[in-house]
Amino acid sequence: MKRISSQKSNGFISLFVKPIFLFVIILGFVGCKPEFIIDNPYEEVNWAEYGSFKADLHAHTSRSDGNFSPQIIVDRYHDLGYEILAIADHNRVTYPWQEFSTFTVSDLTHRRQEAGWFDQLSHEEVFVYEDRNPDLLGMIAVQANEVSQHHHVGSYFNDHPGGTLETVEETLEAIASKDGIAVLFHPGLYDGTRENWPYHPIDWYIDIYQSYDHLVGAENHNLARWDSTLTRLMPERPVWGFSNDDYHRGVMGRRWNVFLLPELSIEQVRYGMENGLLYFVHAPEGPDGPPAPEISSISVSSRKGVISIEATGYEYIDWISDNNVIHTGDYIDIRDFPELTGYIRAEIYESEDGPLAGTQPFGIRRNK
Repeated sequence: MKRISSQKSNGFISLFVKPIFLFVIILGFVGCKPEFIIDNPYEEVNWAEYGSFKADLHAHTSRSDGNFSPQIIVDRYHDLGYEILAIADHNRVTYPWQEFSTFTVSDLTHRRQEAGWFDQLSHEEVFVYEDRNPDLLGMIAVQANEVSQHHHVGSYFNDHPGGTLETVEETLEAIASKDGIAVLFHPGLYDGTRENWPYHPIDWYIDIYQSYDHLVGAENHNLARWDSTLTRLMPERPVWGFSNDDYHRGVMGRRWNVFLLPELSIEQVRYGMENGLLYFVHAPEGPDGPPAPEISSISVSSRKGVISIEATGYEYIDWISDNNVIHTGDYIDIRDFPELTGYIRAEIYESEDGPLAGTQPFGIRRNK
């Protein structure tokens, strides 16, 4: 029998095998195409190496309508373990910390003194200002103020004074001209029940976010208002959620942000605010209550359609989309919710009535 050489045999077979092999590869790629694309705000976070830094981005002093002098606010947040702090006095930039002693209290503070607001406080606690060096405290001081003559706006990383422009649009343009970024403060309070805080419909928020890229988010004390905004804008336009004390007096440390950063620096803090590299915490009882959950890691697989959370100090995790809890568990499989589009976010609860930690929204889109 004539034997066919191995070289000829291989070449003969390859005429048939190679096209089939290529077809199988192409078919495999098509078959592996994920049904969903999940936009993960934490995609660049190295959970094993990045630090977790506690932050408040909205605190007041006696330069505007807070009870205490700036250094007392700094010292108390420092004692609570905060590493990032923005003093956001109304229409006043109380910055830098090294120049606190050059600032003075507001006329409002003097009027409040005459009305007896500070009868239980010492003169030093309200009226004596002392410098602080954030480097020596191991803290990041964020330049900020609360622009307050219209819908209140948190203005960051710039010295726009506030109080001079009539509309939010003018204020946002002024902040942009100084290379700043902005956050809408307590939007849930603009519901028409306060005389000086007129109602702002959801359409107003949608328009303002679509118009200004440097408006990076909103305080999410009213989670329903935040969800309504996300429902209309996601996944194309994320709105990051921030949780701050808005401290004036009383219990400190009931709301904060946890930044996830490779290092503690002012550049990284700004980058984290712009890109949602943080999660938020609501702790109703403050430091005297139960400890809040801490997120250890978040993993996302668009191919599998799964988002998983590892955390400590929690009882359960709710997954929210379009103002509704759609699932409870340590992970969610998006494929189980074929109607889901837009976004999803998670709330990690210590207990039903206890503190919660919440993620930023994950954008959800169908892969066409």
